[in-house]
Amino acid sequence: MNTKRLSIILLFLASLLFIAPTSADAGCRGDCSNGWGTYTWANGDKYVGDFRDNKRNGQGTYTLANGNKYVGEWRNDNQHGQGTKTYVDGSQWTGEWRNDEKYKEDESVRLAQERRLEEERRRIAEEKRLADDRRKLEEERKRLEEERKRIAEEQRRDTTPPQIRITSHQADRGVFVAARLSRTTVTGLAMDDSGVAEVAVNGQTASLDARGNFSLEIFLKVGRNDIIVTAMDTRRNVARKSFTIDREALEVSRVPEPEQPMQIAAGTGQYYALIIGNNQYKYLPELETAINDAREVERVLRNQYGFETKLLLDATRRDILDGLEGFRKRLRSTDHFLVYYAGHGEFEQGAKKAYWLPVDAKPDSVTDWIIATASPAKSSEFPPDMF
Repeated sequence: MNTKRLSIILLFLASLLFIAPTSADAGCRGDCSNGWGTYTWANGDKYVGDFRDNKRNGQGTYTLANGNKYVGEWRNDNQHGQGTKTYVDGSQWTGEWRNDEKYKEDESVRLAQERRLEEERRRIAEEKRLADDRRKLEEERKRLEEERKRIAEEQRRDTTPPQIRITSHQADRGVFVAARLSRTTVTGLAMDDSGVAEVAVNGQTASLDARGNFSLEIFLKVGRNDIIVTAMDTRRNVARKSFTIDREALEVSRVPEPEQPMQIAAGTGQYYALIIGNNQYKYLPELETAINDAREVERVLRNQYGFETKLLLDATRRDILDGLEGFRKRLRSTDHFLVYYAGHGEFEQGAKKAYWLPVDAKPDSVTDWIIATASPAKSSEFPPDMF
C-alpha cells in the first residue's frame, strides 16, 4: 500500500515539472520563477514572458507546436486578461480572456475584421462582375464577327443593282425631252430587294422616301443637258439611267434703234418713263425674256430719246403703284410720261378688262392684279391726275 502511494506521488511531481516550469528545469532560459524567461516544452510548445511564483503571470507569448499563438496577459498559468490569439488558418480573436476561455471580444477589432471580410466579399464580387463583362464582350465580339461574315456572304451573293424608273420625263431609251424653263424637277422610283440606300441626279443627292420615290430640282442650260440618275442599294450595287433634256433657246425681242438720235423740241416739257419687267413669279410660271426686254427698252429710251427713266424688275403690286405715285408727284402739265410693262397679263373677256400681273399675283385672285386700260387715266388703279 505504501509502495502504491509513493508511486502516485512521484507521478504527480513529474507532471508538475512539465506544467509549471521552475528555474531548475532544463527547458528554461532566464528567470522562470519570478522574472522574465523562456520556457520550451518537450512537445515543442514555447512561452516567452513574465513569471511569478513559478507560474506564467503578467505579459507573455505562448506559441503552440500546432501553430496557434497567444499574445497577452497571464494569471496563474492561464490566459487571463487582454490578449490576441492567432490561429493557423490566419484568423484571430482579440478581447478579454478568463481562465483560458474567451470572455469578451474587442469591438474595434471585430469591426475591423468585419470590414476586411466585407472588402473581401466586394473584391470577389467585382472580380466576378469583371469576369462576366469580359465573357459578354467576347460573346458580343463573336456575334458581330458572325454578323459581319453573314453580311459579307449576302453581299457576295447579291450583285443585282436597283431598278430605276423616271416618272417626271419621258426618258425611255434616252430620248430627248424639250424644256423651256431654266429648271426642272426629276422624279422617279428606285426599287431593290435589299433596299435603296441613295439616289443622285448628276451627282446631287436626291430626296428619297421609304418606298423608293425620289425627287430633285436641277437647273438647265440652254441647249443639250445630259441627265444621269444613279441608284445604289445597301449592298453597294449601282444602277444608272440617263436621258437628255433639250432646253429651247428663246428669241429676245429688241426695240429697234433709230439711225439718228431723236431730237426733242425745246419747250415741250420733260419726258419720263416707268419700265417694268417681271420674270420670277411666286405663283405663276417663270418667264424668260421680260427682264431683258425691259432693260433694253430702258436703255434706248434713256440713251436715244433722252427720257428720265425708272426701272422696276420683278416688281410686286406695291412696287408698281409706288413707282407710279412717285412720278405723279413730279409731273407737270407740260411733261410726258410713258409706262412700259413686260410680264404676265390677263384679259377678262366678260368685263373686257386687261390686267398686269405683278410677281405676287395669284392666278385665281384679282386682288393683286393691276388694271391696264387703253385710257389709263380712266382706271382707278393709277393715281388721280396722272394722265
